[in-house]
Amino acid sequence: MTLNEIGGQARAVSRILNSLGSREKNIGLEEAARALLEGEDEILAANEADYEMARQKGMSQGLLDRLRLTPARVQSMADGLLKVASLEDPVGEVISMKLRPNGLKIGQKRVPLGVIGMIYEARPNVTADAFGLCFKSGNAVILKGGSDAGESNKAIVRWIRTGLVRAGLPEDAVQLIEDALKSVCGCADPQRRSRTDPYGCGKQYRACDPDRNRKLPYFCRRVCGFPYGSGYYLQCKDPEDRGLQCL
Repeated sequence: MTLNEIGGQARAVSRILNSLGSREKNIGLEEAARALLEGEDEILAANEADYEMARQKGMSQGLLDRLRLTPARVQSMADGLLKVASLEDPVGEVISMKLRPNGLKIGQKRVPLGVIGMIYEARPNVTADAFGLCFKSGNAVILKGGSDAGESNKAIVRWIRTGLVRAGLPEDAVQLIEDALKSVCGCADPQRRSRTDPYGCGKQYRACDPDRNRKLPYFCRRVCGFPYGSGYYLQCKDPEDRGLQCL
């Protein structure tokens, strides 16, 4: 499946997610959590394969520990989805309301972005976390984790999608890009996703740069960024771009 096809499916699903109520989204998260626990053996077996391959390639002990999944960490992923389900639904919240001199009331309301793309390191627990936060806020998500966690991410997404199907919700609310990192941002159609969040080290940012000869610092003249975790959200200042994208 091409990246544009994945984006097209996500865009179509985002319209469904946008209309879901809090109860439906919470049921989806709860079923996804149950599915992760049900698929624990498969997830751990896939992770073991990733871990052994990374160890043979000489990955440092710190990164190996970050890659490793255990029964306790799978339980933590499931608990994380249940915690997100218990949070207040941000969609539809009015965060400000002002009365203009002419009597007109103007307010700000939280609404889903639509489709979010997230690029992150070989940290498989982030796969579940990213899905949970995006789904709760009514967004479809396209994930690209580090290649060293490829098999782990496939297994996690497969079981999350199983949970969504059991809840009667579209499984394409979460999709995983399985190609190499260098193919992600250069080929993705910006018309099919609202936001791309490169999360992690500078390698992820530079891989998203279509101009390989241009130095891409964390703060770029063409974008404004604010820190979030160990990465940055990059927001295009071009008024014609309705969402966020990495440049």
